[in-house]
Amino acid sequence: MAWNINLPTTQYLDLDAIRAPGGGETLEALINELKDQKYIAIDTETTGLSVWKDLPLYWSLAWGNRRMTLNANILHYFQDVFKTPSITWLLANAKYDAHILANVGIELTGKMACIQLMHSLLYEELPHDLKFIANHILGWTWASFEDQFGKIGKKQSASDVIHRAEVANMSLLVEYAANDAYGTLNAGLELLKQLAMAKTHSLFRTSYPYIDTLEDLYWKTEVPYTRVLWKMEREGVRINKPHLDTSRPIAENDILRIQKDLNQLAGRVINPNSPDQVAKWLIEDLGLAPRKMTEGGKTGVRKPSVDESFLEFHKNSHPAAALLLEYRGQSKLLKTYINGLANWMDPDDRIHCVYHQDVVRCMPEGELILTNRGYLPIERVAVGDLVITHTGATKPVEDVSIHTPEPIYRVGLENGLFLRTNGAHPYLTDLNWVTANTLAVGQWVVVHSGAEAWLPILDWHAFEVSSWGRVYNKKTRRFLTQNPKGKWGHLKVCLYRNGAQHRGEDRKDFAVHQLVLKAHGTWVPGLETRHLNGIAWDNTLRNLQCGTSQENREDALKHGTMSPRRAGRTKLTEEAVERIRSLGSPGQPPSCNTKLSYELAEEIRTAYAKGHGRAELARKHGVSYGAVDNIIKDKSWTNPRTGTPTAEELAEEYGVSSGTIRGIWAGRCWQDEDYIEGKKATFYYARVTSVSIEAAEPTYGLTVADDHSHVTGGIVTHNTGRLSSRDPNLFWK
Repeated sequence: MAWNINLPTTQYLDLDAIRAPGGGETLEALINELKDQKYIAIDTETTGLSVWKDLPLYWSLAWGNRRMTLNANILHYFQDVFKTPSITWLLANAKYDAHILANVGIELTGKMACIQLMHSLLYEELPHDLKFIANHILGWTWASFEDQFGKIGKKQSASDVIHRAEVANMSLLVEYAANDAYGTLNAGLELLKQLAMAKTHSLFRTSYPYIDTLEDLYWKTEVPYTRVLWKMEREGVRINKPHLDTSRPIAENDILRIQKDLNQLAGRVINPNSPDQVAKWLIEDLGLAPRKMTEGGKTGVRKPSVDESFLEFHKNSHPAAALLLEYRGQSKLLKTYINGLANWMDPDDRIHCVYHQDVVRCMPEGELILTNRGYLPIERVAVGDLVITHTGATKPVEDVSIHTPEPIYRVGLENGLFLRTNGAHPYLTDLNWVTANTLAVGQWVVVHSGAEAWLPILDWHAFEVSSWGRVYNKKTRRFLTQNPKGKWGHLKVCLYRNGAQHRGEDRKDFAVHQLVLKAHGTWVPGLETRHLNGIAWDNTLRNLQCGTSQENREDALKHGTMSPRRAGRTKLTEEAVERIRSLGSPGQPPSCNTKLSYELAEEIRTAYAKGHGRAELARKHGVSYGAVDNIIKDKSWTNPRTGTPTAEELAEEYGVSSGTIRGIWAGRCWQDEDYIEGKKATFYYARVTSVSIEAAEPTYGLTVADDHSHVTGGIVTHNTGRLSSRDPNLFWK
């Protein structure tokens, strides 16, 4: 097999060659030559892809103008080379190959330079596999493993295919392995030149003068971080297996109990995993009102939906809905966590997931992001806009970017949603983040809403409103700009008719959530519109419901928007309140015209203890019976706490009223607010029905604070920034 360039001859070395006459001298000369190199590329051909249990079968080296394939049975002869600190090892996928070598006791002492990471720094929007990099950087091409040796069958491993290649065409196997190392070497050296020429931009140049180019950033930040992540993967995450083992029968018994309760409640056997059976029972037999229809799936036949939102709505009105919610929760616990985590564990009960170091994900123009200004095309999203992340919380956008054209993957879901992204853009599935180019039909994807539907706005015939809260002018063919209304963040639009230019009957502002509910939902005059998740700008139909003023107030309490401490409407912090409580009241000072003093109050208490009556003491000291009673009960005239600030002094210190300070002392203010759940979106699942590749387009990217994810086109997707992992993903919550 030949590339479209002139290649140096491939050399092959194994145990037989070393033991042959003169083999020892050849080995010694090779080792000495390698120890003198600055850069060596290394690659492995392995028994599989597990970073903790698979082993190398062959390994290949490339340096200078040489390339070589070696058998794994001579790896230990090269220990001195691997321990040479001056060598920089170029690897296509550094952490993976380092794991494979470590599985047979080999650790690379020198720097580990990953060319995938180099490429991602320079060309973040492009794929980063070795063959793409070699073609993109060098113009070199060669066939894939499957093209050369055939696909790996369902009952086969990679080692089976390699052993088959050894018998069928050993020279082809040697050539293929050497190509990987030689391509890694030359692509890596060229990428290092490009990194050195790429200047960095920084607002903190005086603080970090040593980061002048991407080469500086790569060697001083990314290369050490690669080894840190490798060590984290190597060590693994310890799983409490005894706890999993004891949890499994509990979860299984809970599932059986729930199934039994469901069957008893239905009076027949019900399969809780069958949407058709569940829908027939709940909707047809029990008469629970459907909330929405499915999108029809492959058959196109729309049916009443019995998804999580339906069950949540009816859980308080019928025990069947509550039981089904519990069943689905226990099933996910068993499948995803108890059994799911057990499948990834090594013999020491550790999980060795793969941590991502290069993460940049993009979408083409026009894809819609749910923001605090409504659904916006990605090219119109700005720094500072709020979005809903995969945790259900809202976070600000920290950066926006545009990238060069690349192939677009179109992912379609059974509920009618679809999204167009590049191949590396991750979707949140029921277990993990999965990129568009590896999504499979049938996988479950986390979604925020159903497909967008449009209906006209009553009495305003030029306008339509969608179930996502977008408003469209059919005459101008434009979407209306949405602006915040009031202090809560609700959105409004201005509708007009009959050419009206001034506010009046023909030109008015309308709350978007009311337009959505009137057109798509069940609007009840006289009732208020509730945002069920507390996010006032999430005007998707699933989040809206009519309710009474009392229900709206209860929502506000639950979401924390009526709590002074949660809404930021107080100057006091939790730490300040704790200090005020700990100081305590200094005691009420005596008034200028009182007959009593602290000393006299103590005398009254002493006399009462010796048997003197309350009335007698009151007459003796010329005060009321109630005053004596309060003194005896220690309700007044207790000894003052010297040095303790008064309410007025603390009020001045913290900028609040003295009544607030006294309320804290008395326990009337700043009580526990355990009832607050906070503002948080909820999600559900839809199955992937199609994945197709379209022509290349320019793409846009977002960086979101902390959670680095957002709702796009009703689907939960990831973007850039935070540490994430796969096989399995341990950071998805």
